[in-house]
Amino acid sequence: MIENSDERFDRPLGEANAASERSSSADSGNANYPVRFSRFWSGSKARNSFDLARRGEIGISDEGIVVRAFQREMLFLGMRIELAFARADITDVSQLGNFVSLNIVRPNQDLETLGFWTQDERDAKKIVHALPSTASATGIALKEYEGQLKLLDRGDYVTKTLVATNILVFGAAGVAGAGFLVPNAEVLQAWGTNIGPLTTGGQWWRLVTSMFLHFGVFHLALNMWALYVGGQLAERLFGSQAFALLYFASGLAGSLGSLIWNPAVNSAGASGAIFGVYGAMLAFFLRKHSAIPPAIINQQRWSGVAFIGFNLMNGFSHAGIDNAAHIGGLGVGFVMGLVLARPLGLEARNKISAASFYIRGGITALAMIGLLLVALRFSPAGNTADQRFRRDIRAMAESEAIAQKAANEAFERFRNHQITGTELAERIDDEVLPRWMLIQKTFQKDRVADDSKLKPLWELLNDFSESRLAAFQLFESGARTGKSTDFKAAQAKVDQGDIDLKLMKDLNQGRQK
Repeated sequence: MIENSDERFDRPLGEANAASERSSSADSGNANYPVRFSRFWSGSKARNSFDLARRGEIGISDEGIVVRAFQREMLFLGMRIELAFARADITDVSQLGNFVSLNIVRPNQDLETLGFWTQDERDAKKIVHALPSTASATGIALKEYEGQLKLLDRGDYVTKTLVATNILVFGAAGVAGAGFLVPNAEVLQAWGTNIGPLTTGGQWWRLVTSMFLHFGVFHLALNMWALYVGGQLAERLFGSQAFALLYFASGLAGSLGSLIWNPAVNSAGASGAIFGVYGAMLAFFLRKHSAIPPAIINQQRWSGVAFIGFNLMNGFSHAGIDNAAHIGGLGVGFVMGLVLARPLGLEARNKISAASFYIRGGITALAMIGLLLVALRFSPAGNTADQRFRRDIRAMAESEAIAQKAANEAFERFRNHQITGTELAERIDDEVLPRWMLIQKTFQKDRVADDSKLKPLWELLNDFSESRLAAFQLFESGARTGKSTDFKAAQAKVDQGDIDLKLMKDLNQGRQK
């Protein structure tokens, strides 16, 4: 039963401790022990069924146990409660240092778990000695499952290496100017984010490098937490080499999915690969595994569905999140999980040929990536006109930089009275206008289709090049004739072009995955 028992915590903690020490020292059947609760067990990710937290007390008697603790309801809110459990319902009592865990098996209810820390190992031993030593069928199955995982445990070095690599790359990029809190999309692009005009223009390595880049520390922290929590279990279930294969296959699929859906987006992040990891685990636990307790299977299935569902809904409801990468990684990870799933038993696994296992996994990964590449070929990202436009963007960036540098130098010399207005006009005519004429002519020639996803970017770039060309024509005219009205009109064109430039940057802002 559960009772509100705030009055039991009115006395100071020191008095409660003293009382428990007096009662426990008597070594009688009745004793009270000060304990500490957490929502998560020590050394495990199993949930404490009762959402207990903070300090509390365990009372042991011939009838059973009474738990007095703080129950968390929402954030830091909650209340003091009292839980009573009969001895007949207590099973699977175990101890690890000063941590005690037990299961509660009650008629017509799911198995419940309770874990807590005692003051010291001596108290933990007394509690375990005073409680029943019975073991439930579920508890036995859980121990067998944990034992099999330990036998399969070859370490989680791939997960830890991936987390460390992501953190190191983030730090290095941040020092280089990519930003720690507020990301700099242009610097991150130089480091290898996934953006259609560059990736499909020949820089295919961006499909991989974008998996290790993140837009700010919060983006990194969320991804690394999910990778560390899910990756440790997935690496044990599939094996380190198979885990690495499905991780990178899912990451590549996420990058390709992003290109197929919107090649103009500047995309980066590890979550395409992470969604693949969770998709693979979901596939593993959807298969029939007689060696895994049903409670574990149900818990993992619902945890996987909840994680995937919540993050996909969050992506659909918030701008700036690349759900195409999430879906691409999830799909490939799920298929890879079905193919790479093996029995937990070490003897059963050893009967499977390692060569055929990895060949099967490699062929599956290549087939899935190949299908996405075919889809990319027939998507707007693979359109010939779009490809030409992407090449134009790269060429324009280089030509614009040269033209801008020449213009800046000419205007600086003119302001310092080192050249005359006529000489300024000649420099603009010789070094600046030809490049902007070529840029504008190129964009006019290489139009994209009206249904292309690159059409908004093409329109902005075409307007930008037209306004810049008109501005420098007016600057040239004003410098040659000395008309101030031409300079004012030129500046208005520059301002108009800056608006287009801002819109392009907004369109090209990094999208997290």
